[in-house]
Amino acid sequence: DPSLSVHHGLVMQAVMQIFNALGLRCVPFLKRIVPHILKTVSSCNQTHLREALLQQVASLSEIVKDHLRPYVSSIFAVVEEFWNTRHLATVILLVEKMAAGVP
Repeated sequence: DPSLSVHHGLVMQAVMQIFNALGLRCVPFLKRIVPHILKTVSSCNQTHLREALLQQVASLSEIVKDHLRPYVSSIFAVVEEFWNTRHLATVILLVEKMAAGVP
């Protein structure tokens, strides 16, 4: 919901803290979280929020590693979407983390 966009950053921080604490036990929740994160990255109008979300996806790939495999095409669609933007450094970081975690 766009009217709640002011809360997206805080919600994502909370989700990442929970996922960090759970480690691989968070894998069952990926199907409910990852599509929404990627949709928010693509649709949000806040540059700083998009940057933070891209960083969080990179961090998530370190936690769950190859369990992100079902989302690789969606993640790389986002990478392609923001490749030629001011987010390039973060996008490259995401690609590096994905390459290491999802061989």
